[in-house]
Amino acid sequence: MAKLVNLAKMTTATTGTGTITLDSAATGFLSFASAGVSNGDVVTYAIEDGNNREVGRGTYTASGTTLSRDTVLNSTASGAKISLSGSAVVFVTAAAEDFAFIDVQEFTTPGTSTWTKPPNATMVKIYLTGGGGGAGGGARYATTSGRTGGAGGSSAALVIFTFRASELNATETVVVGAGGTGGASQSSNTSNGNPGANGSASSFKDFAAPYGFAGAGGTTTTSSSAAAAGIGSEGGAAGTASGSSTNGGAGNATLTLTLGSTGGGGGAGVAASSVVSVAGGSGGAIYGISATPTTNGPITAAIASTASNGGTSGGAGTDGVTVTAGDRKAGRGGGGGSYATAMATGKGGKGGFPGGGGGGGAASDNGFASGAGGDGGDGRVLVVTW
Repeated sequence: MAKLVNLAKMTTATTGTGTITLDSAATGFLSFASAGVSNGDVVTYAIEDGNNREVGRGTYTASGTTLSRDTVLNSTASGAKISLSGSAVVFVTAAAEDFAFIDVQEFTTPGTSTWTKPPNATMVKIYLTGGGGGAGGGARYATTSGRTGGAGGSSAALVIFTFRASELNATETVVVGAGGTGGASQSSNTSNGNPGANGSASSFKDFAAPYGFAGAGGTTTTSSSAAAAGIGSEGGAAGTASGSSTNGGAGNATLTLTLGSTGGGGGAGVAASSVVSVAGGSGGAIYGISATPTTNGPITAAIASTASNGGTSGGAGTDGVTVTAGDRKAGRGGGGGSYATAMATGKGGKGGFPGGGGGGGAASDNGFASGAGGDGGDGRVLVVTW
């Protein structure tokens, strides 16, 4: 970044468009050296020469007392160097470009892209979110068997890195991870549900954010296990198939301090011979720290409107909450699908962008399609430069 000093203004007898030889301080001002400009410093300069003006950046050299004209930011010569007459003054100033403090570049399309370092960058903060895990689809069995919904997908990690701009190249490779695909609806009788697919990692340079893991497909007689948590939060377990019918498990939550995405809700499971409607699990909520401490320290309380609802009466789970462009938070898990007797059952909700886990699909009866697992939310790379 260009050095800025006060009251530095000097005369010059230089002619033409080359390097300027600085003579003496203008009346009432200081020389560059007296004002604090050192050998090799880059300054933003301005030249006044009659009716001609130039603003640019140059390097000061103490030996010979010269100032190069490295980059012209603007001039009365259509942006080119003005030709000096031999009777000009040169002073240190600040240009409009010096006040463009923040540059935000957001990459949201899965695949490889390129980040370009802005001029005068000093610090760079990277928010990496991988692709969320796809949820499992529900099992499909006769009503004489217990059957479970699919497990919710786990969320991807949100990882934050801070760099000095000098540590980064002029361009860096960016990879945006894709959300994992949810397990397909089961179209065959007496069959387990289809598992989801893992998401994929997001990266900047050679730093990465892990992806969310896939939810397992529904089974019979036992509960589908939750998707592994990895670094992101865990997906909800599917409802159990034995004993009483069970709602899908809620997707795991996260703390606001992590700003992380959350896991998807589990799909509804149903016990043998049951005719009740069963709800899917909610997507993971975001949790904050209570302002009122207890004897065991601060407690957590769910923040409103961040959980995605599970479906009811055979309906689909709600898609996960998606963040707006530039928001430094991550997406929420999708809700799990719900079960109702003798009908096709609910699909899991899609994981919110970026990185939310998909919601699990609900179990179904033979002759009726089970719920498909929800897809995981795609990843994102957000680069903020000062």
